Amino acid sequence: MPLPHKRMIRLLYLDLTTGNHSTIHSKLQPVNFDESCVYKALSYVWGDEGEQLPIFIDGKRHWVTPNCRAALRRLREIGVVCLWVDAICINQRDESEKRDQLALMRDIYHFADEVVIWLGYSELEAKRDRHRKQIETLAFALIRVLDSKANSYMEDSIRLLVQGSKREPAWRALGKILMHKWFERLWTYQELLVAAKASFVFQYYHIAYDKVLNPAMALWEFLLQHDYINTGPLPNLRPALLAASRRSKAWRCYDRDSGQLRNRTLLDVLQDTLHLECSNPKDRVFAIMGLVKDRLNRTIRLDYGQSVATLYTMCALEIIEENESLEVLSLAGIDDHCRRNRDALPSWVPDWQTGAWERTIPVQHGLYKAASNSTPIQRYLHDHSTLEAHGFHVDTICREFSLQSRSYSYGLADWCARFEKYPNGDSEYHAWVRTITLDRSDHSTAEFSRLPPDIFQQYVELSQLPRRPGEDRKSHRYYRTIRSAIKSRKFILSKSGYMGLGPLATETNDMICVLRGCNVPVVIREEHGHHLFIGACFVWGLMDGEVIKHGMGNGREMYVL
Repeated sequence: MPLPHKRMIRLLYLDLTTGNHSTIHSKLQPVNFDESCVYKALSYVWGDEGEQLPIFIDGKRHWVTPNCRAALRRLREIGVVCLWVDAICINQRDESEKRDQLALMRDIYHFADEVVIWLGYSELEAKRDRHRKQIETLAFALIRVLDSKANSYMEDSIRLLVQGSKREPAWRALGKILMHKWFERLWTYQELLVAAKASFVFQYYHIAYDKVLNPAMALWEFLLQHDYINTGPLPNLRPALLAASRRSKAWRCYDRDSGQLRNRTLLDVLQDTLHLECSNPKDRVFAIMGLVKDRLNRTIRLDYGQSVATLYTMCALEIIEENESLEVLSLAGIDDHCRRNRDALPSWVPDWQTGAWERTIPVQHGLYKAASNSTPIQRYLHDHSTLEAHGFHVDTICREFSLQSRSYSYGLADWCARFEKYPNGDSEYHAWVRTITLDRSDHSTAEFSRLPPDIFQQYVELSQLPRRPGEDRKSHRYYRTIRSAIKSRKFILSKSGYMGLGPLATETNDMICVLRGCNVPVVIREEHGHHLFIGACFVWGLMDGEVIKHGMGNGREMYVL
């Protein structure tokens, strides 16, 4: 039956009188969300939608995924009665109801008595994994010991782990728990953040959320601090530890009084969640709107009927207005291998589907200041699909190639064969190191920063030496930083002799420009009477406001993108 009005939800009541392994019987009851009601909200991964298993709701057979049924069975075992479950409590075929319920999603999880996170398996998966109980037992024994001790004990335990100790199997078991698919899904991000209380429920155990995440956070921070992130004893756990630490940090930034993330813009939250997966590209925006929606100036419609291009364009406009800058363009641009499948997305609008964060120059906390924090001058044409931006044409690209299939020093050798002096007076090794590392500290750190003087000097010295086998940690860090910087980018040279790293789609004769309000240089191409936005680039000598401070470029120009 349809819900009478938008502020109503359905709650699922489990029948606890039936045996643990019997068919699940339950009833579904509509309630007014604004009236007091006590319930728990289930956060879980749907699982294989191609396979369905039965449960009984109001005496009628209904079908759910094996993972959902396993979660309900386990919750019934531990005495949970009243639940909100999205797959059951929302009529997925009713677009109007789906829209209304999704608009309530933040409040549903925010006001839940507890958010229960299912990290167990479906019945079939549980039968296949004979070692699951052993894994959970090892992990929970470690958690209990660490939780009962002081923080210094946890650090000592991690130090022993890095050095090699008998406790390594327990840490590996905790790592396997953290590799559950729940940590990879986008919708679960909001479900956890807004929870007043959250707990993990596993196949054999259940425990408070923070007791699991605290040791994971401590391990991640220790590995970062001591530069063990890729060489430590648990290298395969890096993605799991990173995902868990991001969720834990975000959870602590959530302000329950305002229902918002403190000091996080729409662009911040979109970037924070780019590593998470979702099946519908529109959920990139819809799944995080509840965390920032009260601050949005422009209305982004929660409507699955609109095109991806329309939604992403409106999202980009909202970000430009909220931040009063064009820095969102640093995440936009074309990509040759997917350009024909962009759903008519304007080149200046970020495509949140394609992993653009790996091939662009991120703008974080004023890391670069190419435009000297100038105020953007822009307007929108053709129903907001065209951006008219003002900036400066600084130089033209005369050479571009990928470094991934060549020696790292090839770009420096190519520059030396063409030029004698760097445009800003720096030595070739100075410009080379700044360029080939994006002038950023090691990419494994939590926050990017410019190269500090001591590390920069080390890198300059290493750049002048041949690469040797059995490198020490300094060399390892240097080459790791280079590999991360050149990934999915081309090395570029300009006609004036600047070195840079730009998008893979960059071609000879493309323009290097600095736009007002965008603190990284960009690559723009003239095409059929308008301009195509290729993407952001790093060009040493243009990253710190030189264009505006020294009047560089061919005068202010307007670019229609």
